[in-house]
Amino acid sequence: YYDNALTSELSGANVMFGFMYRYEDIARFGLTIKTPTSITVHETYSNAGQSAFDDTTGYYYAYDANNDYGITTPWVFGAGASFTPFEGLLLSGQIEYTDWTQIQWTDNSDLENENNLLKQEFRSTLNYAVGGEFEIPKTELRVRAGYSFKPSAYVGDPSSFGQTTITAGAGVLLQDNVMVDVAAMFGSFKTYHNNYGDAAFNLSRTDESISTTN
Repeated sequence: YYDNALTSELSGANVMFGFMYRYEDIARFGLTIKTPTSITVHETYSNAGQSAFDDTTGYYYAYDANNDYGITTPWVFGAGASFTPFEGLLLSGQIEYTDWTQIQWTDNSDLENENNLLKQEFRSTLNYAVGGEFEIPKTELRVRAGYSFKPSAYVGDPSSFGQTTITAGAGVLLQDNVMVDVAAMFGSFKTYHNNYGDAAFNLSRTDESISTTN
């Protein structure tokens, strides 16, 4: 058997600034800036394993440790807009830019030595999302749909490793200030794991296709 346990306690803070300009009831334009997030992490982890063989020999291993470190995330810049081409239809879209090469370890000298490696492993990404809402004439029913894509932040990952999300929903206006909404979200992406050892040895790789439904 092999048991691995990890418990993490995280705390952090950041600030987001936003600006929106509204042009009558036709269009809106927005900008956001999110400052880097400073995260403090305390981890407790353990590894334990045992094997037994037919010749009565065996092997046992156990290790427990604590680890403390910090992480500073990059700046995040966003922009969005919505547009009403005619009454009853609302179209919207947004983009979000993050330079993941700015991510850094902090408060741990051993990990801080790996910050140059992080710059080589990560890249900048541009997330985007589009959506729309249509109000069915002569009813209080609204239907909605959306699509978003978040590329992988790792250098060399193909587009299939990015997270694709499709959303659908509907709402009914019961009164001027009461609405009932339902929504569904379907996500998918691909990834892989090296189960034993470093990726360079390729001892046991698992390729995965992951789907989510909310």
